Amino acid sequence: MPPSGSVPEYPAANVLHFTCGGCHSCLEVGVGFAGVEAPCPVCGIPVRAPLDDSAYWQALGLVPIRSPRPPESGGAAGIQPLPSAPVWNRLSLPPGRDEAPAPTGEQWTREKEEAAAAQRHRRRARRLKVFDAVLGLLLLGMLVLGGAALAFTQPKADALPQAPPELSALVLERMQQLDRQRDQAVQSARSSLSALLGAKDAVAADPFFLPGSLKPADFKFPLFPGSVPDDFEFIQARRIAGTDRFLSIFEMASDPPMVVPVEETPAGSRVHGGALAQQSLGRLGKFLASQGAGEAVFYVLLRPAPPPMAADLLKSRPDLKPFYLVAIEPAFPADGAAGCLVCLAPGSEAAEIFARRAHDSGLRPAVVTLAWRQHRESGNFVELAAFEPNAWSRH
Repeated sequence: MPPSGSVPEYPAANVLHFTCGGCHSCLEVGVGFAGVEAPCPVCGIPVRAPLDDSAYWQALGLVPIRSPRPPESGGAAGIQPLPSAPVWNRLSLPPGRDEAPAPTGEQWTREKEEAAAAQRHRRRARRLKVFDAVLGLLLLGMLVLGGAALAFTQPKADALPQAPPELSALVLERMQQLDRQRDQAVQSARSSLSALLGAKDAVAADPFFLPGSLKPADFKFPLFPGSVPDDFEFIQARRIAGTDRFLSIFEMASDPPMVVPVEETPAGSRVHGGALAQQSLGRLGKFLASQGAGEAVFYVLLRPAPPPMAADLLKSRPDLKPFYLVAIEPAFPADGAAGCLVCLAPGSEAAEIFARRAHDSGLRPAVVTLAWRQHRESGNFVELAAFEPNAWSRH
């Protein structure tokens, strides 16, 4: 609308003038669009062009000069086709306003939501791009690492160590040497055992006993007053750890049969007199049946106590729960003593030695010190007090 006090120019012919009902902007349009509705170019609210704009000029105190309205073309009478795009042109702002009015609350909320949605879409697109890039880098890294690992693990003929022919020959020669030494040790052990069995007294037998393994009162000589047994069944021979000497085991066909260990020493083959005396005199059985104080060294077979046996013992002897339980059996069938359970004190040296092989549930030979202990309320029990270092032991 023109400023106050000014006289507007007369409009050109065939032009309609009107005001937007939303933002009060002055608009103009060709007379051919009279009665047509289209959005306002300022606020976007639909506005219908008037059929006659004489009221606009009457408000100004003027009379417009108008050319005759051109005849309508196309369509039924009184019905105007909608334009394909906004056709209203802004003439001026409403009185007292220098700029277009702010959008309405509904329009502002819609635009804000659309802008926020567009921004979220852009952020999501950026995150997807970053994720795709990281995933691609990870995949590329895995391919590179896999290729490197494959390249380094591929067997290469020139990189694998090849045993020289002379080394293979040395190994074979060493094995053959050990076999010869084993055969010689078995033959020497058989000769020493025969000489021991034929000895007439302890003085004649002493050179064939392992030093410290026999007391004079352990045997009565000759061992066999009648004919000396010469049928020695060879059981096994194993190399003593850390040496080239062997320990040979024989069984004598006697009643009862006797199992004899013969150890190869730097001075020659010697019989384990202690083991022989224990089985011939039944010392392990007598010790277990004594139910009293004292201790002794025995050649035994031992293993971790089977769970059913341990459970049965602990039901009647709850005082033994703090101990580790070990099953021992005679090392020689001539002992005539049944197996039993003995105790290992937690934290003792014997318990530490046994723990090294506790995972092995099979019987294994050892030389041990057994000792009677007495509980002040529940009674006596046998404790494995120590493992004795000996070629017969495997701890």
